[in-house]
Amino acid sequence: MATHLVAISSPLQLINAMEALSHHRLQPEDCQLIVRAVAGTQNDKVIRELLNEASWASIYWYDSKSKFLMLPKLLHHFKGSHWQVVVGGELTPWWLNTLYANIEMESLVLVDDGVMTLADHDKYLSKGRLPEKTKGFKDKVLGLLGFNTMSFEIESPLELFTIFDLESTQYCSVSKNEMRVLRQQLAERQAFADDGDIVFVGQPLVGIGMVTWKTVKQHLLAVRSQSPTGRVIYCTHRNEDAEDISRIRELDGFEVVTFPCPIEIGLSRLEQPISMLVGFCSTALFTLNQFYQELPIKFVEFESDEYLTEEYRRNAGNIYQNLAQSIPKLEQAEPRAMNTAYP
Repeated sequence: MATHLVAISSPLQLINAMEALSHHRLQPEDCQLIVRAVAGTQNDKVIRELLNEASWASIYWYDSKSKFLMLPKLLHHFKGSHWQVVVGGELTPWWLNTLYANIEMESLVLVDDGVMTLADHDKYLSKGRLPEKTKGFKDKVLGLLGFNTMSFEIESPLELFTIFDLESTQYCSVSKNEMRVLRQQLAERQAFADDGDIVFVGQPLVGIGMVTWKTVKQHLLAVRSQSPTGRVIYCTHRNEDAEDISRIRELDGFEVVTFPCPIEIGLSRLEQPISMLVGFCSTALFTLNQFYQELPIKFVEFESDEYLTEEYRRNAGNIYQNLAQSIPKLEQAEPRAMNTAYP
């Protein structure tokens, strides 16, 4: 019978949850796993690729395509259950905090969901409260069905298990995620060479409205100018728009690669020699820097006036500040000038 609960909604959360279980000497066979994903999506496919279903005590698939219609079913299944340790992949989602309000737990371990951990630590874990964004009608419906609605207070004991160098607060203790499990699984890679291609870590920055395609293109062309081969292998993010990926594929010297697994694993499968790995502000830069210490890894920083909103400018500044502690910035020629020098 499962005594612990794990709830994830992305491949990275699953990887980090497995690291957390190992860190706490817990076994998947003692854990109930909840997977929130839309069936058939790239996110769902990558999770299934990583997941050894037979190793878990039980798996509950929460299809979030019609998430509110499915949420009462989820809550009914778990309402009143007691867990020794709960491992959660996100801090702020309404569905997950509503689940927490309807179960009993002895401790909660929060794992990274990408670089949003930095913003969550700054905004919420340092203050002890979640954003008070109620669902109004949906909360009323859940109440009528006999379910509790989410609390905005961050309750102790809460542990943040993270790859980032963050300080404990009065509301949470911080433990370092050294990614030991994944380190052991990755085969040693030898195909690094000074005269190899540059690998670029993709992000859906245009799709989320952080910067424009013109800005991304200018920086990508500036990166290409530093490739010894004149080529860049662009590794897509599962949430990037197809239109944006097509635009990159049309750029001279760019090869687009989509891994059926997280880039931390996919990079070990590339056959081409690599001279450097580059990205904007991706979580993968932090994790890849731990796994491939012999590979030069650098980040590209946007100019202050290139962000479309002040919130993105502030959040990215926090990410870049953390990146700079262990990863050097890629010094480029003026990216705006590169837009005219290359097609």
